[in-house]
Amino acid sequence: LKTKFPFTVATICAVETARPIAVREGVLKVLVRWLSSGDVDLVLPAANALRHLTSPNDEYMAGWIHSQIVNEGALPAIVKLSEHGQGDVRLAVAEILSGLSVAPHTRAAIVDAKGL
Repeated sequence: LKTKFPFTVATICAVETARPIAVREGVLKVLVRWLSSGDVDLVLPAANALRHLTSPNDEYMAGWIHSQIVNEGALPAIVKLSEHGQGDVRLAVAEILSGLSVAPHTRAAIVDAKGL
């Protein structure tokens, strides 16, 4: 169950219509905990889930989700993973930071988290 559930969460976050519901229901707290766990079975699905969450097609929704990610304090954990030993994790982190960098307030938060 441990290995399937994180991938299920990442899959749910890949569904555009499910993203705001997942964020509203507290998925970010779980994802931040997984990112910080050091357990590859949790880190990679969490990074992939955040990658999906930072790439919505709806600009309004993107702004809201991006703000929630910053407000949840996820950036330090995301930035730390930019040096992760697994390439798939680093790729997801690069895509997360790229998605978050579209708005001035999230760009500033990335810099504050020592992401650049």
